[in-house]
Amino acid sequence: MYQGLPSAAQINLPEATKAANQVICLPIYPTLESPLFLEMSELIWRQKIMHLFIFYIFFGFLLRIIIAIWNGFFGPSFGADLDALTFHFAAVDVANLNKFDDYKIGASPYINFLGFVYMITTDSLFIGSLLSCLAWFISALILTNCMHILSAKCNMQNKIMLVYALLPSSIFITSVTLREPYQLLFVNIAMYAILQIYLRKNILHWFTLILAIVGASSLHGALMSFGVFLLSGSLFLTSMRGKKISWFKIIPFG
Repeated sequence: MYQGLPSAAQINLPEATKAANQVICLPIYPTLESPLFLEMSELIWRQKIMHLFIFYIFFGFLLRIIIAIWNGFFGPSFGADLDALTFHFAAVDVANLNKFDDYKIGASPYINFLGFVYMITTDSLFIGSLLSCLAWFISALILTNCMHILSAKCNMQNKIMLVYALLPSSIFITSVTLREPYQLLFVNIAMYAILQIYLRKNILHWFTLILAIVGASSLHGALMSFGVFLLSGSLFLTSMRGKKISWFKIIPFG
């Protein structure tokens, strides 16, 4: 920018020339317009936020694995007694007796699944806890895709993942042999399918939605009602796509 001035000659600036030869400096663009500069700054900021976002996911996953190790070999950890141990020992019985539990909505599907895993691996509490960690990790990735589909702002995505990954109660519950991480996984899959169906008009995800609802409902009876609501709402919104909806006619007032 000043190289054409006589005062900028290297012979007149020995110390500056020496320092300049010792450092790496980005070029200066004096004609860069403000909108482009702001766009570049935004891209750099987004990259920084995305790195933090990824850190939250993997740090949350690491914390859950640490708790799973403690629970499996030294525990029980907080929240890993009572129901968690009940599910584990019931699954151990399934694995040792080679007999699946009679099907009932709620505990049976999870016990049979865990028992099957114990059959092909080993009836270790750590294995059961690790599976819960993996279920949470997959649910976090699906939540990430949901936010991308919704074009959520980087700051908002960051805040959501911070809570989702590092909420203390979530860390303890989703790292032991409980149904909650799988319920969370199925609910996130259902929401992802709905977004694909409605926003991207991908009809193949109706199958994904039905599978997610069936999976969630099998783990808890209350999620069956929630699944019916999601399916009914999806059918209604899809049928009304492109039409002007008068909410005053749908929802009675007064």
